[in-house]
Amino acid sequence: MFNVDKFIELVDKRFDNNYTKCSKEIGVNVSTISRIINKEIEPGTRFLKLFSEYCKKNRIDINKYIFLK
Repeated sequence: MFNVDKFIELVDKRFDNNYTKCSKEIGVNVSTISRIINKEIEPGTRFLKLFSEYCKKNRIDINKYIFLK
């Protein structure tokens, strides 16, 4: 399960709510960021992997964003 609300906070704080900056930093298409934030799609495996790597590299607690049932 992915915590979209926490992700929105991250995008707002770290990227000044700039989806393009966020997408480049994580390594996904800007439309993916937009669709996740607008709750149009659930994050896929590729996004979760790249986001996890981004969090690890930037010492961000991934458990705030991704959690298992």
